[in-house]
Amino acid sequence: MDEVKMMQNRVLDAQDKFVQAQESRREAGKALSTVQNRLKDIYNELDATSRGEERYLQLITQEHAVLKEERRLQAEFGIREKEERETFSLLSNCVKESHEKERAQAERTKYWSVIGSVFGTIIGILGSSINNEFKMRELRKLVKESTMKPDVATSLLNKHEQELNSILNDMKNLLNLSFKNKENISEHAIASRLDQLLHSVSGKHEEEKNSYINESVRRLNQNMQELKSIINSAQKYDGQLLAIPVDLEGLINAQKNETRLVLAGVTFVGIVVPILITYFLKLT
Repeated sequence: MDEVKMMQNRVLDAQDKFVQAQESRREAGKALSTVQNRLKDIYNELDATSRGEERYLQLITQEHAVLKEERRLQAEFGIREKEERETFSLLSNCVKESHEKERAQAERTKYWSVIGSVFGTIIGILGSSINNEFKMRELRKLVKESTMKPDVATSLLNKHEQELNSILNDMKNLLNLSFKNKENISEHAIASRLDQLLHSVSGKHEEEKNSYINESVRRLNQNMQELKSIINSAQKYDGQLLAIPVDLEGLINAQKNETRLVLAGVTFVGIVVPILITYFLKLT
């Protein structure tokens, strides 16, 4: 860019010199034309004057002086013309060199633009690849965590189901034993067992921090409270055990089915969500 500006300045300087040479050549041409016209007038006067007159000698002297001035002006005019030609040649050369410099600068700019575009594209591809790699790592981590959570939830819910079965069997045994022996139901023992189970479920829920298991625990807690109310509703009437006829086994089975549905939902979400995330990432 500096070379192009320097050549443009040289062109401007050569142009100024050419204009000055033209002005000098025009002035010399005008002076020469004036002298030549004066010489023509002298020739006309000489033709009209007799050689015996004194004026004829004056005209001859003027002619001699004008001829000397004409020769001088012709020499100066030749010099001015030569300077004009030289300055014109210099201006032409400067213009050509300036055009060549500008063309070379344009070529270099084009090449650098292409190189910059290539490097920019490469940097963009590398940045995009690195970004995609980080996203894929996060996605793999998410998929890994999603695949691990259903296993933990499965083991936890299976254990809860076993404990529910144990409570159901204990309740059946206590009820049968009470009917046979005409004794009261040990409400305190069963209630303690239910409280122990609920405390265990809540503690494990705090460790897992899973929203689906939280919902399952809430429903399980609600069902356990219903079981407690059923046990508390058992009353003695005239020495006989009177219990509200409620299908406890059906309630427990319903809780099992609900637990299985929660487990299936957690597993489905853990499998489908990573697949959807991968699909949308490919689209973007």
